[in-house]
Amino acid sequence: TKELLKKLHASKKFSIRCILLKKSVGSAKARNMGIEKAKYENIALTDSDCIVSKNWLKDLVPYLEKYDLIGGKVKYMDQAEDKMNPFQKINKIISIKQNSLINFLNTNNLIFKRKICLEIGGFLDYRLEDVDFSWRLLKRGYKLLYVPKGLVIHYGTRNPLQNIKKYLIYGRSYSKLVTIHNLKISVHKTKTIDTESFKDYIKFASPSIPFIIFLLIFSPLINNIFFLTNSNIVLTVLLAYFYAKIFRRADIIFRLFISSMKFSIMTFLFIYYIKK
Repeated sequence: TKELLKKLHASKKFSIRCILLKKSVGSAKARNMGIEKAKYENIALTDSDCIVSKNWLKDLVPYLEKYDLIGGKVKYMDQAEDKMNPFQKINKIISIKQNSLINFLNTNNLIFKRKICLEIGGFLDYRLEDVDFSWRLLKRGYKLLYVPKGLVIHYGTRNPLQNIKKYLIYGRSYSKLVTIHNLKISVHKTKTIDTESFKDYIKFASPSIPFIIFLLIFSPLINNIFFLTNSNIVLTVLLAYFYAKIFRRADIIFRLFISSMKFSIMTFLFIYYIKK
């Protein structure tokens, strides 16, 4: 990214100022620094794992004449994450209100006036800062708008550990969000297993199952071919492959965490007793 910005700056086609940090300070602080040092009034935000469409700004900026905060369309490449996108099926312009079913806009595709951000003190330094930012603006009477244009493609991460860490941070951030905005949470019973999530779980895991069964059946033969003294090595590799295939869908696994842990323990116990 640094080299690309240097090339664009050298071409003199764009007026670019790159602020380099010695260490990561988090997205909220980084955005605040950029907004504070910006020379112009219109601010456009996206994320490092996103690619904007050709007419991104052209499609969204005109709406700033009547609205204060504009959110554009986002396509998540991860299917499960795209399912959780509240704007996925919205194909019309909608005004965002405090009591709306969807009452915030995402920072991965966001345009606003610099002065309103400075007025409310910028983004707070915790995950879900975009939700908090939207809510604070709504409370002050600013007008928010979602426009299904100016497409941004969000690639996200495929690293399962990063995904699990992300959702753990989200959990802590929800708690902070509730405290800051004095929200009342309704307590109701929920199913241990989300049916739709379980279907996704099976769908994404199923391509690996025939391969796993085949290799498990022929693991002794494979051991003999490669002169391995203990088939545990092969079984370990197979299980690692199997779980890697599943854990690519870390967002789904997270929702099925309890069930997945039970399944993992039972699997390893089963193999242990067979080998014993």
